[in-house]
Amino acid sequence: MKKVHNEQGYTLLLTIVLISVVILLSATFTIKALSQQKQVERTDDTYEVTAITEMGVEYYRAKILNIISKYSNDTYNKLTELRVKNELTQDIIDSVLATQMLKLEESIGLFLNNSKGEKVYFSDLSQTIFFQIPEDNPTKGYFSVNRGSDGSWTIEVAGSIHNGSKSKIISATIKIPDQYYLATATETSGVLPIQPDPPPNSLNITFDSLINAPQPFPSVLPSQEVSSCGSSYIDKTCVDNNFSNLAALKNSIIYTNGSKNFSGNGLASNANSAIYVNGDMKTTSLNNLHKGINFYVSGKVTIPNAINPSGFLIWSKDNISIGGFNNLINSTDQKSDRVELYTLKKITIQNAIDAKYLSILADSADFNNFNSLVSSKIQIEQETTFKIINSMMYSHILINNNATFDTFNQGIKNESSISVKGTATFGFINGGIVDSIAKVGKDASFNQPIKLNNSTLLVGGKGTFRIQNSEAVIDNNSTVVVDSINFSSGGNNARLVVSNSSKLCIRNGKYENIKDWVQPKDHSKIIFLGSGKNLGHVFYYDNNEFNKECGISSAPIVTQPTYEIQNGSSLTEEDITSNIIYR
Repeated sequence: MKKVHNEQGYTLLLTIVLISVVILLSATFTIKALSQQKQVERTDDTYEVTAITEMGVEYYRAKILNIISKYSNDTYNKLTELRVKNELTQDIIDSVLATQMLKLEESIGLFLNNSKGEKVYFSDLSQTIFFQIPEDNPTKGYFSVNRGSDGSWTIEVAGSIHNGSKSKIISATIKIPDQYYLATATETSGVLPIQPDPPPNSLNITFDSLINAPQPFPSVLPSQEVSSCGSSYIDKTCVDNNFSNLAALKNSIIYTNGSKNFSGNGLASNANSAIYVNGDMKTTSLNNLHKGINFYVSGKVTIPNAINPSGFLIWSKDNISIGGFNNLINSTDQKSDRVELYTLKKITIQNAIDAKYLSILADSADFNNFNSLVSSKIQIEQETTFKIINSMMYSHILINNNATFDTFNQGIKNESSISVKGTATFGFINGGIVDSIAKVGKDASFNQPIKLNNSTLLVGGKGTFRIQNSEAVIDNNSTVVVDSINFSSGGNNARLVVSNSSKLCIRNGKYENIKDWVQPKDHSKIIFLGSGKNLGHVFYYDNNEFNKECGISSAPIVTQPTYEIQNGSSLTEEDITSNIIYR
């Protein structure tokens, strides 16, 4: 039998197999190379977006450190100014530090919330790489800035590349250290002598605070430390973020988050309760605020209508605006009927009011008219104008700046006081100043003839008095002390009459310069500081005698502690960061 061997067929088959193996291997290597390239690209993107997000965290931490530094410097300056004025005490130090810390926390929260949705680009040349604190999404329960029960802020920082197609979120918890102080005031071993008498050409006018503010709003509502209120608001300390029923309150402390709008009637009985509102507070159709409710509000307070409060307090970090009050003048008990309004910012009272047992402490104010001001106190930090005060009795006003008083229709009477640290302008004072005191730290102008009856007027600068015929009178054991004096005449033969054992004391002046403007009589005295010839009603005294005769206190030499003021310790990003989580 004959065997045939076809070697060409085997060769062809072997060639095809080899080519297939080569193609398969090449494809495998190519796919693997492409896969590795994409993996490298993905890894590079992950590293890049993480780095961008970390830069975002650094950015916000640095901004917060700048805010802290600003308030540290501001606190240092405030304490230093008080030390220079010899007004620094431990109580004042504690008050300044607490107030400044509140303002700092408010500024940090405001910065973080205002930063939501604001993209910060990596460079001006690249508008596709950025980081931000994302906008809130309340419908999904997402909030990018959260305040913790320990006073911390937890922020979500999102970094993005490729115009947002690739992103990364890092959560950072920011907290001011518990033992951090914006500034320190350390009592030194030395003592600072207090001048026993004011130096020549200077009045020793003091301005004591009228009102001590209540405890500030807590930096964090203790919602995690107290239980839910449930359906009862009697004899409880509890949390209810939906609270609105003022009529249900009795002997309770309620913590509530979110802005509130209270309405309806209150109870006639004393609620003896407090409400902490972490947000704004408004009222609509509020016919009666309960007797004995204290409101502590972190936001604005808006009460558009006149209300009938009694035993009522509002403390606000922000502005307070109130339509007015009804029936305050009918109050009978100062403790149970008092109305107290405290704000770190501005207070506005829109309508004319009758005030009794009213206390107001604010940074600035916009008042309508006071039909009456009885047994009340008003203390304002900034320049203030009072348009009309019809009657003022047993009341006290302190303005730590300049002030204008246009009209007192029934005078300033019954142990009242007006104190103005800056300059003061007085208009019409019908009935005069009776059994009361007025103090002005700088210049004072009286644009209408003034009458004093058993009263005291102290002017640290120049006193300018308008006199008309014999209508301007210092009478009945009154004392007027000025650094210098000036007159404006409203008619012929105009005189300032000083009578009935009263005194006009002038630190800088000579009788020859004012003799045509004043008329002393009835055991009265015109007293000048310095040397001169005593004649009739006119006397010249040295500094000690001048202070003694004019009723300016001359205390013995005493000492008070001195303080060394320093900025708060420098904080690092690590100091203010308690936790970082990569998401």
